[in-house]
Amino acid sequence: MIKHEALKMFVAVAEAGNILHAAERRGRSPAAVSMSLKQLEENIGGTLFDGDRKAKLSNLGEHVYAIARAEIDSFERATESIRAFARNELGRVNLATVPSIGYRIMPLAISSFLETRPEVELDLMDGDTKSVVSLVETGAIDFGVGGRPRQGAQVEFERLISDRFVVLCGERHRLAELYKPITVADLKHETVIANGSTAVIPGSDLLAARTGARLMVRNMTSLIALVRQGIGVTILPELAVSLETGLTSLPFHGAEGAIWRDIGLLQKRGAYLAPAAVAFRDHLKEIVLSDAVAFDMGEVAP
Repeated sequence: MIKHEALKMFVAVAEAGNILHAAERRGRSPAAVSMSLKQLEENIGGTLFDGDRKAKLSNLGEHVYAIARAEIDSFERATESIRAFARNELGRVNLATVPSIGYRIMPLAISSFLETRPEVELDLMDGDTKSVVSLVETGAIDFGVGGRPRQGAQVEFERLISDRFVVLCGERHRLAELYKPITVADLKHETVIANGSTAVIPGSDLLAARTGARLMVRNMTSLIALVRQGIGVTILPELAVSLETGLTSLPFHGAEGAIWRDIGLLQKRGAYLAPAAVAFRDHLKEIVLSDAVAFDMGEVAP
């Protein structure tokens, strides 16, 4: 049986670079730290460090460190939540979201939540679905909001809404004059600027649409500027598009019609969720599913 304290001792050595410094940090004797590591390696069935100096992790050690660090962080958040609850406080919420939700929904969700819970601290990050899923898996955040995770990801996905993909181009671009949904065939001779969202378009249409792409731009401000400048066109989820002067948005269709993206809550499998995180997660769900938000977002599928 692997004990939590043994994992903490191992992480201390891995981060300190040697047993002596780790022992000082943990307030234990070097002999006790060394014995703890030996027992942990026996329980695991492998060597965690290369060499006797404990300065470099083995391949197994690197794998165990990543898991141990995430579990320790999760345990510490749970402990702090218990203390906060005992002090009659709700605590802190760490979350991440794809930019479209951060722009369209989070301002309303956060402002209305803090009206009744002003003592809660919120730490919000944004990124594409891949980065949000990674943050959830490592335990860096309580939960996330994004697209469906990759197969095999250690996260649970609860769908909230769906939005369709659109082609964004300049208002005087030739595509804007077609007055119809855009297909892969229409993009054959275009410079398609890839972005973090295009990676989740299902089916072979994604590969065909990106064949001629020479640019990958993940920052939305830069992406919009390039499209407005006429450098190329891009494909985005409709929620991510805020039409500005000089831009046109057109539906993007595959062989079977409109292509949709699912958006939902992302939470690590089996992870403890503190009361503050549960409260904000449930409040966010209410906001996303409310008629007011759906109307403001335009054409989305509930």
